[in-house]
Amino acid sequence: MKSLVVVVSSVVCGAFALWQEPARRVELPRAHIDGSGPGWRPLTLADFVVVNGEADTWTERDGVIHGTGKPNGGARSKQRYTNFEMVLEWKHHEFGGNSGLFVWCPESAFTDLPKGTLPRSGIEVQVLDLGYEAQWLQQKGKHSDWFTSHGDVFPVGGSTMTAFTPQIAYEEAGAKWTCGDAKSARSFPTRRLTRAAGEWNHYY
Repeated sequence: MKSLVVVVSSVVCGAFALWQEPARRVELPRAHIDGSGPGWRPLTLADFVVVNGEADTWTERDGVIHGTGKPNGGARSKQRYTNFEMVLEWKHHEFGGNSGLFVWCPESAFTDLPKGTLPRSGIEVQVLDLGYEAQWLQQKGKHSDWFTSHGDVFPVGGSTMTAFTPQIAYEEAGAKWTCGDAKSARSFPTRRLTRAAGEWNHYY
């Protein structure tokens, strides 16, 4: 089995806390998995090494990792993972921002990787602002039939994967369209939940 190296490119991360009423000692229902509890641990900037950015491309403030996107590059986890679950909180600060979280990347994906270049292989979890879709719609006059801003998962470079949802039909604001096809290696989200630039998003 290939080792896993996690790579983030211009992503910001955060954490949630669960509040419990002291008098009743009853845990409130959890809306979603938030990365807390037994077996979970937060990842900080100290858990990553810059692959092909500058010294100031990545910073951490108040438990949040900030990426400037200059140059377009990545930071990989120091530890290799072969079996994991991950929670990621992210937000873009610019309309139409484009980034991603790469998993299942072999070491060869990063060796001597030039600045401004993405990993040579791996699986990307798309981190794309809603503005990217909006710009496509404005320029093309129709919804994209091959990508969304809602967490597409797909192989890059020499990697391969079998998509869970290679094709899906969407309906929104009276419009209907289809993304992908039966042979697509890109897995599309079943729900469109991404929030606009400046707002936090949750991936699990």
